[in-house]
Amino acid sequence: MLEPCLHAILDSRSMPEKPLSLHHHENQTAPAPERSQKRISAELLLKRHRETYAGFYQRLVAAAAEARDSLAYSYRDFLVGCSVLAWNKEKDEYHIFSAGNYLAGKRTLRPGQRKDCAERLAIEGAEAAGYNSIVAIVTVSSEKNTDAANDEDNATLKPCRQCRDFFRTRKGEITGTTILCTVNDAGDKLGNATAQNVHAEEQTMRKFLNQYKESDQLPAIG
Repeated sequence: MLEPCLHAILDSRSMPEKPLSLHHHENQTAPAPERSQKRISAELLLKRHRETYAGFYQRLVAAAAEARDSLAYSYRDFLVGCSVLAWNKEKDEYHIFSAGNYLAGKRTLRPGQRKDCAERLAIEGAEAAGYNSIVAIVTVSSEKNTDAANDEDNATLKPCRQCRDFFRTRKGEITGTTILCTVNDAGDKLGNATAQNVHAEEQTMRKFLNQYKESDQLPAIG
């Protein structure tokens, strides 16, 4: 069972120096630890994924916060940033991708334009670059959960119904063991050097999706 998130939140002195590009940004590559030529077991691979996530946690939070502050746009000022830690099986390499959400007003939407959630954009960026396994998804927002499908009083913003359906369609890329960490910094923006009043919630994707009893639910993630 995944333990609650106990990682320290990154302050501005450790924020990435290089600005993020529009929507998708690849800001850090982590070579996988050396291993033998034998095929690694699923259990050992999961352990390595978790250890890599723990080591890159602060960078993931920083990338999501920077994407929220630099890339996200919403006519309602409802801003979300997301970073994902992805793994390329062929290269045996980890990489961070990040994005901000985009939501234009109905009068400014162009034909064929859609609401783009930060989670979806970041994951699609990883897919486009050939990183076919999502180890962790980290979001940062000053908003709280507003989804009527879950009436619990959540302190952080959880992925919306469209994101949940998107996660379910990415079988193989997103699994039940994929980590979801949602961060709320409404009390003290992560850009502040002394940011402390920040709340984070961490769970597996399986646990997250099982909280929603949607009548037209897509196949569950294993």
